[in-house]
Amino acid sequence: MTEKDPIENSNSTLTNQLNLHRTFNDSFDDFFITRIGSETPGENQFWAICLNNRFLSVGGCQQIVQQGDEVLFAFANSGTNRTTNFLRLRGSTSASVNNDVALTVTDGKGAPIQGAQISSNPPPPNRPPQTDVNGKTTIRFATAGTYRLKADKNDHLVSIRSNQLVLVVN
Repeated sequence: MTEKDPIENSNSTLTNQLNLHRTFNDSFDDFFITRIGSETPGENQFWAICLNNRFLSVGGCQQIVQQGDEVLFAFANSGTNRTTNFLRLRGSTSASVNNDVALTVTDGKGAPIQGAQISSNPPPPNRPPQTDVNGKTTIRFATAGTYRLKADKNDHLVSIRSNQLVLVVN
């Protein structure tokens, strides 16, 4: 631990829980995240810290987080394919077996995202269609259980995968 290590000084629990690795950068007077767990950014990528669907305007050690804020650590692109969208998945958190569940995918500002794909753990029996021009699609489950849904868009990391929506099917 060094004097310039506020992550260790003030938030070692977060550092340990995320298995976060970082290096201090004197010119930014803050840390660069080099690895989280076994995940390391690729060429022209970096770990971005986002607060409420926006990139931080200050370093992570300088940002004050309030109760209810959403913090996201994600790969982002620099250069030509710069990351611009933070996907948001919305829908019901409960459903009945064999009934459609309406889902909506938007960016962080609320604009609909066309062509997003919904994934589920465990997966549904049929792959749901991509979202339409209004960012909408439906999904149906034939078996009761708890499903964890996310939205993603294959657009060369211009979009960051959505939040997790937990759906309980009875």
